Amino acid sequence: MKYPYIKYNNKVDIHPLFSGLQGDPLIVDMSDTSLLFNDIDMHDQKKFQSYLNGLMKGNFSWGVTSYMENRKKTLSQHPQMIKEKRYFHLGLDITVPLGTPLNTPLTAIVKKSGEPFAYIGDFHENGNWFFHTHFQILTQKAFDQGYISKGYCSAEYLAQMNSLCPSPLSLFKI
Repeated sequence: MKYPYIKYNNKVDIHPLFSGLQGDPLIVDMSDTSLLFNDIDMHDQKKFQSYLNGLMKGNFSWGVTSYMENRKKTLSQHPQMIKEKRYFHLGLDITVPLGTPLNTPLTAIVKKSGEPFAYIGDFHENGNWFFHTHFQILTQKAFDQGYISKGYCSAEYLAQMNSLCPSPLSLFKI
């Protein structure tokens, strides 16, 4: 498997997902131990977006959440996630303003997209979640096993995730 060594191959050109991101990101902790739960109801994504806007205004132009966060509290109102116990986040959530163009980090072919590929959408276009893109890497094995529609996994599959959905951090650059 070439990943994550792909980053060190001088024949591979890695491009930023978003042009023009500047400065450090707002680090957003959505894990079960997050202090955010003291300030905001994470089930109300419109209020959460307003909260993020307030934190970012004048301080940050973008934000990011972590790979492999346990988000059981955040997902507790989603019956399918509860049934399958899929609480571990398999990507980075990168929050940027609405309408921000999205680029591919590598020369790529988009295999599946609910909307035309390329701009950050609002709640209606984003599954009623805050304004972000979920950046997840899938190996061919993960694609074959249906992970293209799974942004979370259960604890029983954590040991397999490096070969299915490895951390996207080394392909994210600004």
